[in-house]
Amino acid sequence: MIALERKNVFLQKYSDALEERVEILEQREKEKVVELACVDEAENENLEEVVLSIAQNLDLKVDDIDHIKRVGSPLKKAAGAQSGEQRRRRARPIMVTMRTRAARDQWMSKRKTRLTNGTIYGNNSNQRIYLNEDMTRHKRQLFWSARNQLKPTYKYVWFQRSNILVKKNEEEGKIYNIKCEEDIKSLIDKTVNNSK
Repeated sequence: MIALERKNVFLQKYSDALEERVEILEQREKEKVVELACVDEAENENLEEVVLSIAQNLDLKVDDIDHIKRVGSPLKKAAGAQSGEQRRRRARPIMVTMRTRAARDQWMSKRKTRLTNGTIYGNNSNQRIYLNEDMTRHKRQLFWSARNQLKPTYKYVWFQRSNILVKKNEEEGKIYNIKCEEDIKSLIDKTVNNSK
């Protein structure tokens, strides 16, 4: 029994190490990708023109772009809707793959610049366009879990250079790196214990 328990512990640690390694490799594949979120979507759109307009408004080079695509299921016409009317939902993100990580970093340096769909399409839309780093499915789920669970007590939750970072407020300068659900739980426990 003892030998089986030791073997089980060893296999669990080995499995955890392999999962971590796969996660690192998956994230490395995404190091050259910028996600453009909340960009209005239209039928027969020309993504190259849309991204070119975004790049020009942000004073960025388009020569560094390798590939552009929208990801997710396309918008479907609502039942009974007249032609051109779309079911209301968030537009699919545009993934822009750069030739180098340095080019991606140049785009990410403009992430705080306020850019709206009105600026790009010449309409009156105030919907902001966001530049984000691309995340693996695991990181995305962990990020949203951290946001949902920690937002009441931690003012800042963000993703930067493949890390999920959390900061309580401007006064408390300590930044926590979230790597797993246990990290979220320990921050919640710490907050509960400090409030007693």
